[in-house]
Amino acid sequence: GGSIEAGETAQQALVRELMEEFSIEVDQTDLDFFGTFWAEAAGQEAKQLRMDVFIVNRWNGEPTPSSEV
Repeated sequence: GGSIEAGETAQQALVRELMEEFSIEVDQTDLDFFGTFWAEAAGQEAKQLRMDVFIVNRWNGEPTPSSEV
């Protein structure tokens, strides 16, 4: 799902999700903000989803998708 947990910033959530889903380590200083985008949720026209997008400039490890991907 890639959801932000309570008390977490978008950057912290991204770092956590990349570790959980791709087994790579990313430092927040290696993220560049790209933009914020909004879209309707599939099948839920009244619900708007927000997506903060970042460019990951550097990471440690070999990206390996988990069963979540």
